[in-house]
Amino acid sequence: MKSSMFLLSIPALLAGSAQAQFSSSHTAPQNRSRIPRPLIANPPPAPLVGGSDSCMTPDVITGTGAFAFDNSIATTGTEGQTTVNCIQFNMIGIPNDVWFTWTAPQTGRVLLADCGLTTVDTKIAVYPGTTCPASGSTATACNDDMTAFSLASQLFFNVTAGQQFLIQVGISPAPPPATPGVGTFSIDYLSDTCMYDDGSTEQSIGLTNGGETGWMQRLGSIGATTTVTAISTAWGNLGGAGQAPPAGSPATVEVWNDPNNDGNPSDAVLITAQATTVQNPGTDMLQTVTLTTPVTLSGVFFIGASVAHAANQFVTPMDENGCGYRPGVAWIVGAPGGVLDLNTLTNNGVPPLAFDNLVLGGVPQNCVLLLQATCNSGGPVTIGTPFCLGDGSATGCPCANNSAVGSNTGCLNSLGNGGKLEAMGTPSIANDTVVLQGSLMPNSSALYFQGTTQQNGGLGSTFGDGLRCAGGAVTRLGTQTNVAGSSVYPAGAQLHVSVKGTVTSPGVRTYQAWYRNAAVFCTPSTFNLTNGLQITWTP
Repeated sequence: MKSSMFLLSIPALLAGSAQAQFSSSHTAPQNRSRIPRPLIANPPPAPLVGGSDSCMTPDVITGTGAFAFDNSIATTGTEGQTTVNCIQFNMIGIPNDVWFTWTAPQTGRVLLADCGLTTVDTKIAVYPGTTCPASGSTATACNDDMTAFSLASQLFFNVTAGQQFLIQVGISPAPPPATPGVGTFSIDYLSDTCMYDDGSTEQSIGLTNGGETGWMQRLGSIGATTTVTAISTAWGNLGGAGQAPPAGSPATVEVWNDPNNDGNPSDAVLITAQATTVQNPGTDMLQTVTLTTPVTLSGVFFIGASVAHAANQFVTPMDENGCGYRPGVAWIVGAPGGVLDLNTLTNNGVPPLAFDNLVLGGVPQNCVLLLQATCNSGGPVTIGTPFCLGDGSATGCPCANNSAVGSNTGCLNSLGNGGKLEAMGTPSIANDTVVLQGSLMPNSSALYFQGTTQQNGGLGSTFGDGLRCAGGAVTRLGTQTNVAGSSVYPAGAQLHVSVKGTVTSPGVRTYQAWYRNAAVFCTPSTFNLTNGLQITWTP
């Protein structure tokens, strides 16, 4: 449960602007001096592994996936300390920095992030080429905190195949300075997805004087064709049922096409709008509305939800602490005291505004939304085949706590999500880069384990609040701590999956994450499990 909510005053400088129409109800944004991230105790001095202490001799990393860093005994070099676009919290510089060099294997847009991969409060910068940045240089990308509620670093930048970059990984200098340590960051190419959130809200906003508010999320990509069969949304933020429109209130879900693929909904063309009613407000429970007729779209498009509400009600389900944050994805539109024009969004009193450009109480509202599509577009490039799903297609979940069809997750947990297990990398015994990633779980412990068969022929067996999926000869890989509902194996210096799992010959292995869920929810047990995942290993 989140802490008590409060109204956020709009600063006088916004008076008369579209932003001044909104007020919010939320937990307080992170204050670096009050809410520090948990820290790893500094290890004893040892040879530095995971990044070079010198920009002149950076460690070489290749491909995509997870890469370990260790700045626990790193010094603060002179390079990259005066980078003009690396100023956050009025602080410049990246102390205790280590360096890597990376060559882009293909052309595309890259995400470099450590969200869910470390407890170190990092600050990371990327520079073009292999020459150490001079005083006053400009980074390709730089980030300290990805959102107001997260101390993780997250950078986006475009690359061309063969292009080289220097990567600087240090700690946040914002007072008090963070503590250096060990961790992992990942490099991946962005791909289409039908959801971004981690299943938990931190804030919601609405029109100060009432009216109709709509929220939109950008999906799809240029050249892609996507079929949408349903839209799911939450209403308000967790714990805010008394400040959201009551259950049964009329509402609408929508789909728009983006005719010029620019990712801005100002010229969006309405494809469908389907009436519904608000369910489970203030609970983070997603309400799924199946479209009467599935919609097939080419390129970029938007999904949305909207509802009329009274003054000082807060309706938009904002996830400000998840690893799925992407800039320019979440948008808001409003009709103060009126009804939204869904056909021409610029006709509204508050035309479409990206949450990244919405500032309330001096705080940018960087977020994604608990707004998802059921569609045929995948998330990050993944490997393996999900099985033993908690959507009713396998053995029934213990308390009829089935997850949504198409979510490829386990049985629902106390957060209203099914835990999800995915994998990225290369399942090669000789060149193992596999990373198992669990998400949509409580912030607790998660045991990643490997099996040799699918339990009960792939249907699974009831176990705790979920299903046991991976069976046969079982090997425990490692217990991780979920941050923002997510964790990975391996992380840091942990053994590769094939090594820990003693995969010495090609063949099939099954994987699952078993996580703690102590809330009173389903059975008397205090645990649940993700879906199963089958991976075929090659030589």
